[in-house]
Formats: sequence, C-alpha cells, structure tokens
Amino acid sequence: MDTFKRRIISIMTVVFIVMSAILPSYIVYSGEVKDATPTDAKVKEVEYKHLSLEVYPDKTDKDKSVTLDGMMPKKAKAKVKDVTEDISDPESDLFKSLISTATDATSSDAEMKAEEEGVILAAYDITIMNGKEEYQPEEKRPISVQINDPGINSDSNLKIFHIKDDGTKEEIEDFTVEDGSVVFEATGFSVYEIVKGPDPFNASLDRVESIDGLTGSRSDNGFY
Repeated sequence: MDTFKRRIISIMTVVFIVMSAILPSYIVYSGEVKDATPTDAKVKEVEYKHLSLEVYPDKTDKDKSVTLDGMMPKKAKAKVKDVTEDISDPESDLFKSLISTATDATSSDAEMKAEEEGVILAAYDITIMNGKEEYQPEEKRPISVQINDPGINSDSNLKIFHIKDDGTKEEIEDFTVEDGSVVFEATGFSVYEIVKGPDPFNASLDRVESIDGLTGSRSDNGFY
C-alpha cells in the first residue's frame, strides 16, 4: 500500500514539475503575440523590372502612341487617354477639374494663359498601374516617355508641360523632338501637353543714344 502511495505522489510531482515548466513559456508566447506591432510584420517589397510599354490611345489610329521605357514594377501596366480636345475646352470635365484644383485660378485666367503659351498640339493623360494602385516613379528612377502624334512638328517652337493633379503646370525643358515625336524623362504621371509656342519676335532695333539719333533714314521711313 505504501508503495502504491509513493508511486502516486511521484507521478503527481512529475506532473507538477512538467506543468510548471510549460505554463511560463505559454504566458511569454501569448504576451509576444499580444504586444506585436505592425513593424514586426514583413513588408512586401515591390519587385522592379526594366519594361517597355507601348500604348495606343485610339486603337483605330496607329499614328498616335505613347511608349514608356524604364524600371517599373514587374507587373506594371500603362493607361493612356488622348485629352487634346478636352484640355482646351472650357466646358469639358477635365478643364473644369483642373481649374477647381488650381489655386486662385478661374476659367478666364486659364484661357488667357493658354493663349499666351500657344496652341495645344497634343495632350495625353498617362497613368502607370501596379495592380490596383497608381505607380509614380522616384527621382532616382525616371521613366523615358515617347509620344508619337502627327500634330508634332520639329520646326515648331515646341513646349512640353506636365499638368499635375493639383492643377499646377511644370515645364519640361529637356526633351528631343522629331517630326511626329517627342522624347523626355518623367518622374510623375498625369496629363502631359505639347504646345506650339508663339514664334519668337526677331525684329532688329537700333539703340538710340540721344534725340539726334531719332533723325536719319529710319525716321524718314517712319521707324524710331
């Protein structure tokens, strides 16, 4: 009988020791999970790949296209919309949305500014999608943009503007142009417009040092 009791006591002691060893580790483990923060979670990294995406805004017009070339998310896709008519139409939704987001701007202000800048030859709303989210490249990872449009003429005094989402305009000064095509680098995407600026005024004017300088052959012909 005594032997039986000793065995029972020994078994209970072993069970107690085992439970004592298990219980603290369980509490610590549960505490680690409870106190876990988002920084402990693994952040999914974007995988980049050199891509060349060519898009035809109007599938029936093969003369108009936009090609994006550079490092992008490996599953990136491009969307391009021809907004040439909308960007210059004060009644269009695009024109109104740009006016509403621009600070202290009115429709008449925008029309006057457009007239000063010149004639809009082409305008495209360009978007890069990474899954369901828009992708914007970093300064250190610009993307080459080539816009092909029959309205682009290398003999014209061309200007390129990036119209940001807040309605502000950024002039792109570094670009190359050939008949029907312009190429530049971009670090942000929304609307890009190509404008034919006014022809530079090259009239020759003589400097007049005194009142006597107003006389002579030029004054005889009506020039001063």
